[in-house]
Formats: sequence, C-alpha cells, structure tokens
Amino acid sequence: MQRRAQNNYSGDANIFHSFQFEGYTATLEYSFTDKLIASLMPMGYYRSHLLNVLPSDYKNPCTTEWRSTAQMMYQTKLWKLDFLNRIGIDYRRREFPGSDHFQKNWRIRYMIRFDKEVFGIFSNIKPVTFTLFDEVFFQFGDAVKANHTSFDQHRLYTGAAYEVFKNTSLTLGYAYGFQIRPSGDQCDDINSYYVALTFENFITQFAKPKVKKRST
Repeated sequence: MQRRAQNNYSGDANIFHSFQFEGYTATLEYSFTDKLIASLMPMGYYRSHLLNVLPSDYKNPCTTEWRSTAQMMYQTKLWKLDFLNRIGIDYRRREFPGSDHFQKNWRIRYMIRFDKEVFGIFSNIKPVTFTLFDEVFFQFGDAVKANHTSFDQHRLYTGAAYEVFKNTSLTLGYAYGFQIRPSGDQCDDINSYYVALTFENFITQFAKPKVKKRST
C-alpha cells in the first residue's frame, strides 16, 4: 500500500497540500536460485492526479488504473556491493478524465540498483542499508499511440533502510525524476521524498513454538 501527496502549485512549500497518488497491490514472488527471482502482480489498483503546476490544477480530476505486472530480477556482487538488474512489463488499463471506458497499453521498465550494508552506525549487529537505483520507463499501446515518444519517464533514487524493530524496517529516501508529456516537447520534473515501513514475517514472530510431546 502506498500514498503520495504534492504541493498545490509550482513553488508551494507545503508538499502535503494535495493528493497525488495511491496504490494497492499484492505480489507473488518465487526464487529460482539465490540470484534469480521472478515476481507477479496479478492485479493492482491505482488512482493518480496530474502534477500541480498552476494554483487551479488541484481541481483537475484523477485517473484510475488497474495494472498487472511481471518482473525478473538478477542479483549478484559487484565491487563489494549488492548489484541488482530488474526488468518488468506492466499491462495497464486506465480510465482517463472525460473518457467513458478504460484504455489499454503496455509499459516496459528497466532498473539497476546498488545496495550497501554498513555496520556500526546504530548497531554492530544490524546494518544500515544504503540504496541507489536508476530506472527508465517505455510505453506503447492504444492508450499512448498518439504520444510523440515511447519514452515515458526516468527515475533516480537514493535512500537508507534500518531494522528499527524485529522484522520491521524504516526506509527514508529521495527520488528525482522527469516524465515526458504526450506532446513530446515538455516534461515534468518530479522531486519525491519517501518514508516507508516494511514488515517481513511480522505475524509469524508472535507464534508460539510447537512443543513435541514425548511418547511413553
């Protein structure tokens, strides 16, 4: 689950003024090996608002979307860093403002990511994991056939994560991106700040261990 906010117009200092994006997804993941991982999101729901540039833009209607995603990830060691390649394809069905039906298109996304664990910042046992990734997006299909370019957007992210409680990690990050408008001659600069809580095996940690009964 995720939610994003934005300012009301370019230059507005309050980045929480207006709604920008929300998404609800469930993903299945399978590891073929320690390095090769596949994931599938059968269905995800998203609602998004265009970026506000003028003071009146916050009144614009939102776009709803149903999305299915398949991804392949390959992770290895490079220069004492965890290095990950990920390629994915999205099948998107979007209902744009003023349209009476959902329009379909495909989007390909490719990402390279570097992770580095550093011990001793908060604890000698639990590391702070620093992340840097670069991701590009290309799209095609009926919903974007009038666009002047297949290139959609570019995103560069840096952040850090730390396990604040058992099986619960806090992530703080920043991403700069730019997204091409359908005209092809304009793009939106996007500055995003991320705060996320990640729960891994959270419920199972409270389960009582099973005690084997001795046979007599």
